[in-house]
Amino acid sequence: MDPLSVSASILAVIGAATTLAKVIRNVKDAPFELVEIADSVEALKKTLKEVHQFHLTGHALSEGVAFHVQRSEQKLLELSLYINKHDLTRDGVRASLTLIRHQDKLRIYRQQLGEVRNDLSLSLSAVTYGQTGRIELDMQQLVLGGDRALEHQREMMAALGQQTTQLDFLAAKAEEMKIAQLQMAQVLAAARQAATIARPVLHTAQSESLVRLSHSVDIAEAASPPENTRRSSDTAIPI
Repeated sequence: MDPLSVSASILAVIGAATTLAKVIRNVKDAPFELVEIADSVEALKKTLKEVHQFHLTGHALSEGVAFHVQRSEQKLLELSLYINKHDLTRDGVRASLTLIRHQDKLRIYRQQLGEVRNDLSLSLSAVTYGQTGRIELDMQQLVLGGDRALEHQREMMAALGQQTTQLDFLAAKAEEMKIAQLQMAQVLAAARQAATIARPVLHTAQSESLVRLSHSVDIAEAASPPENTRRSSDTAIPI
């Protein structure tokens, strides 16, 4: 059924219940039987308002609820016709005497109104509970999904933390290698400088050795006799 039609139907039943209860309440010195009927009609009207309010919030009504709404309309119509047919809303003693003949029938109508109201209330509760159950299930799924997402986020953060640790380790190693390269460069530079300073000293030492060697040769030559002298001494004089 179209939602607008459902809403209009519920409002029509509420209007019928309001009119019937008002007619009975307007009876002067209404007997107890009619007062009970008015109370039952107003109780049913209250439940019908709850159904209408539930429907206005966007919730779909079940077939059971719609069926009991139709039952309510039918029972209110039957009761209204019965009261009008037997003129049970007249004032005075005569009306009271008339009501005595219809007490049993009015008691049956009051019981039927209570049954219709209870059935309608139970059907509404079933629909409400079912939709609440679905909402709770959706909430549970949402919570579980949120937990999974949070766990996934934690895993990603842990992996990111491990990657960050590895990157920090590599950065530290790179820094150590850079320092080692600088130290090596300093050592090489010092070695080059030391070699540059030692080279002239070596040349000087070699020159001094040559000078001493040349001087020794000169001394040796000066100490040796001339060659002619050696030849004369080598010729023997005969005796």
